[in-house]
Amino acid sequence: METKILVKIMLAVLLAGFLISLASAQELPLILTINKDVFIPGDTLIISAVVHNLESFPTRAFLEVLITNEKETYPTALTPFEIQLAPNETKTVQLYNILVDENFTSDKYIVEARLLFDKREITSKVLEFYIQGTLNEMEVDINLCKNSACTEKTKVFVLNKDIYLDYASEVSNPKITAVLTYPDETTRQITIPISIKASQIGSYELKITASKEGYKTITKTEQFAVIEKEPDIRYKEEIEEIPWWLYPVIAFVIVAAVIIMFREKLFKKKNKKKRGKI
Repeated sequence: METKILVKIMLAVLLAGFLISLASAQELPLILTINKDVFIPGDTLIISAVVHNLESFPTRAFLEVLITNEKETYPTALTPFEIQLAPNETKTVQLYNILVDENFTSDKYIVEARLLFDKREITSKVLEFYIQGTLNEMEVDINLCKNSACTEKTKVFVLNKDIYLDYASEVSNPKITAVLTYPDETTRQITIPISIKASQIGSYELKITASKEGYKTITKTEQFAVIEKEPDIRYKEEIEEIPWWLYPVIAFVIVAAVIIMFREKLFKKKNKKKRGKI
């Protein structure tokens, strides 16, 4: 008997708390709601806003909403909503209905909403949720080098010289598949790291795909060129071979030219004054 009475009292308290929270909610101009706090792939993310007009006259409400995450991988874009509200009217607006898949990063996400009535800010709210169980991001860089140690990276190579193709990643032992496209558009599947001979002049393309369990598969492309021979840079040597005595001659010519230009300018100025007096 006492147990039943205790249960009834607890239910009454819970009901009273619910009614109080519902009543207070009606007095707030903006409330953000979400169907869950933690999401995994396959879940549907639903975020809504409850907007209440506290005034006794109609108004036009503007709601600006933004989702971000701590790793800054989510494409941020401000989503605007326009809502017409009658006096003391409350409306629920669904902001997002998103299927969570592997394209999401496992991370903490923040929803920021700003409410404006007739372009006047009324309030702002923040809501947080988590996405878990999605694949991790993997960074892989392509290295194009002149030697096996990759101490000299470049994108321009010389015909019949060696080209070293390699990759770099913080993730250990990813599975790498690579396809090399030659200037004549023929393709060759290769395993990198690898050393190849620059057999054709023109533009090459290296496309790699990196994968590993627990990580998203990524694809990267890099282009490089093969030229017939090293660029001719002898002009530097020719400049260095100018005789020392030629420098003062060049300086004298420049000074003389400046003096002549100055005298001509002065002469024209004097003639102009004379013509003015006449």
